[in-house]
Amino acid sequence: MSKKQKKFKLILLILVAILLTGFKGPSEVKIYVNGKLIKSDQPPIIKSSRTFVPVRVIAENLGAKVEYHREDLTVTIEKDHTSIRLAIGDDKAGFSDEIKAGQVPIDAPAFIRNNRTYLPLRAISELFDMNVNWDAKKRAVYIDEKPVPVGRLKVDNAGNELIKKLKEKKVFDKDAYVAEASDYEVEYRGSKEIGFWVTLRKDNPFDENLAELVGHYFINETGTMVLKYDVVNDTFERIY
Repeated sequence: MSKKQKKFKLILLILVAILLTGFKGPSEVKIYVNGKLIKSDQPPIIKSSRTFVPVRVIAENLGAKVEYHREDLTVTIEKDHTSIRLAIGDDKAGFSDEIKAGQVPIDAPAFIRNNRTYLPLRAISELFDMNVNWDAKKRAVYIDEKPVPVGRLKVDNAGNELIKKLKEKKVFDKDAYVAEASDYEVEYRGSKEIGFWVTLRKDNPFDENLAELVGHYFINETGTMVLKYDVVNDTFERIY
């Protein structure tokens, strides 16, 4: 057998071995939600250096309700007091909760593949307020709820926390409110409480340049006490 024949035979054997074992492509991307492996009939997709995930399976595993509206190619997601509206091909999402409402930009538009709506992983993080991580080595997406923050309120978030608590108590309606907070200490029923003095205003329905005074409140630094200030009697009443 000549050298050429031996070389040809070797190449042929290598080709046969490859055909028998098959080409091993990259494994499918796995999705974990709060540590649990999620089974989906449609896997995540990597497109333009972004990871896209099927919205429905993620949202439903987070306890949300998902509806697809074929007539206008939109998806609505409802969970607790949060509502999200996605339009296929649009790089903005409609978002509303107890505190705010409006359009939120997303880094890439949602699209449909195999009758499933896909959304960028980063958008999942921003819209659902989740911790999202991508492990390239394991080809796995980890989506976890953020832990409840342990600590105390600060001036920059005391106002929003107050609005949230007042809406929980149904003291407020769904109007837009603006809060101004400053450090404050109050004596209430014989004990001193450290927290924040918060002045609340809301939009004037007749003049967008004016704001109506709603009232003055105190919220302690742990967010466990809310007092309403009575201007006439110079007293506080606990409402939360």
